[in-house]
Order: sequence, then structure tokens, then C-alpha cells
Amino acid sequence: MLIHGGRAVVSRLAQQQTALGSWLRCLLDRPCPNVVILALAAKLARIAAYAVLAYGQQFQAARRTQITDIWLRIVAMSQHSAGAL
Repeated sequence: MLIHGGRAVVSRLAQQQTALGSWLRCLLDRPCPNVVILALAAKLARIAAYAVLAYGQQFQAARRTQITDIWLRIVAMSQHSAGAL
């Protein structure tokens, strides 16, 4: 699931002037884009695991948070951009 999400947003995130965007641009200079997508998925998994451990709560998939809303908007924008091609 994280790999599919990473594939959907990697190009959009790489365009942003953020630390994550800079990291992705450096990785995208390498020859295999699938490695970049896997690296992004692994990073997202580590962030999710940290959030669960840091707040001492069980993972609640149905719980909507601000981060979830941002993630859903990024995925929707990526899907909209892909459909325009």
C-alpha cells in the first residue's frame, strides 16, 4: 500500500521545495525510479511507526488526522494530474 502511494506522489513531492523534495530529487538522479519509490515507501513506514511509538497509541486506520487529509489531497492531485495526460 505504501509503495502504491509512493508511486502516486513521488513526482509531485519531488517538485516541492522541502527537505523531502530535495531528498527525492537527489534519489531521482539515479537510474532506477523503482528504488526511489521503495525508499519513499520505507521512509513513510518509518514515519508512521515513529508516530505510533511516540504517542503510545495503537494505529487507528479509520482515524482522520491533519496528515491523513494532506496525504489524501496529494494523492488526489496526483491522480488528477495523471488523468490530464
